[in-house]
Amino acid sequence: MKSYFKFINLLDKTALVICLFILCLLWSKFFIRNLLLALIVASIVCVVLTILFLKIIDIKVGKKILTSKELQQVQALKDFFYYNSQEKINKLFETCLNAKFLSKNVCMIKDCVYYLMLHHKEINEDDIVMLLKNNRDVLVFNIICLAVDESAKKLQSHLQDITINFFDAKTLVIKYKLDVTELSNEIKFKKKKPLTIKEFMLLFIKESNFKGYIFSGLVLMLSSLVIRQKLYYYIIASVLLVLAFVCKLLPKIKSIKKS
Repeated sequence: MKSYFKFINLLDKTALVICLFILCLLWSKFFIRNLLLALIVASIVCVVLTILFLKIIDIKVGKKILTSKELQQVQALKDFFYYNSQEKINKLFETCLNAKFLSKNVCMIKDCVYYLMLHHKEINEDDIVMLLKNNRDVLVFNIICLAVDESAKKLQSHLQDITINFFDAKTLVIKYKLDVTELSNEIKFKKKKPLTIKEFMLLFIKESNFKGYIFSGLVLMLSSLVIRQKLYYYIIASVLLVLAFVCKLLPKIKSIKKS
């Protein structure tokens, strides 16, 4: 899958370079009558602009893309906020960020007041409006949350005389280096067991696969009527039809055993 996306990304960049080269050639030919000289100048200008352009893109993309470790830390922090009590969350901020709590959901970190809104997986416009109503004299809101809904971001951009800064799980991991991957949650879940060979093989003979196997088998069988080299079609069609047969047979055997 990664190689596929790399290929698509390469095609996109190639298309951009071609457009840039054509543009450079267009204006080079406008100022230079000799076609060969215009091609040389256009190529040089295109190479320079392409290098600058790709460097800018890579820098911008690099700032947005998180490493696999950072993604794991972000998800762990979201889970920590969502599956733990307010007391345990407050203790985390006190220990890691030297926070001083003024109330249950309001704390002071480095002379700035922060509002903890960790009751939803994403805070939306209604949550922000409620916070503004309950704190009418406040002009700056630093909100710590799991994630921010688009409606909340839209409201943030439209507010006048009131500043809202969001500190979601991603920001807390990247900016404040908050790492809870080693901490256990109060609400725990069973760990997913690795897929066994038997379970993997059973995926191929689920009853829901019957239609796909039977259709593909019939198509190959009919194709063998017009193809000279038929052995491949006979073998694959036979395998597919056997799998289709097993997909229907296995549930019958299970039902007989239960009865």
